[in-house]
Amino acid sequence: MTFAAVIGAPGWRGDTTGLHAISADAVEVAASPIFGVRLHDVARGQALFGPACDLIRAEALVRLNGPPPLNVGLLLLGQRRAGGFETRHGSEPLLFLGACLSRMLVRWLPR
Repeated sequence: MTFAAVIGAPGWRGDTTGLHAISADAVEVAASPIFGVRLHDVARGQALFGPACDLIRAEALVRLNGPPPLNVGLLLLGQRRAGGFETRHGSEPLLFLGACLSRMLVRWLPR
């Protein structure tokens, strides 16, 4: 699991290796076509997965929206096996998870 967010000016990517500064444009470009949840198989995972992107064959991208200072964000869930997210049955819980995570991030961020 990885998350990426634009908080103020910088972009941030967080995963099991820690928190990494990234280009805010990279997060905004990746999030722009997603209005809720995007589930699909890929040949290579989204670059925001960092070093793990070469291992990803199925991904779920959940858009995180919130008031400032959280401009835009993504929750990225990846799987090594293709077909892992082939049905849309999981999209409603993922929308709920994204809304909850957005609210938590906004509360934790300094104002």
